[in-house]
Amino acid sequence: MKFLDRLPNKQYQQIDRRLVMLKTEPRPHDSIQLTDRNKERRLDVGEYRVLYEIDDEVRIVNVFKIAARKDKRLYKKR
Repeated sequence: MKFLDRLPNKQYQQIDRRLVMLKTEPRPHDSIQLTDRNKERRLDVGEYRVLYEIDDEVRIVNVFKIAARKDKRLYKKR
């Protein structure tokens, strides 16, 4: 949330719209499954990437990282 709060309003709204969309469509056509991680996916939103995982059993989408696409630490293990 701290990261989102520091974003300019335009980028904040873009990311917020996509996060709300994940509630109804957790696997949008432009998301990509991460190859080395079982349930994790990536979604590009402008200059940012949203990393999240889907738990189909309990029907939860867990967003665990939002960062600039150029951030080299984006894919480091949690």
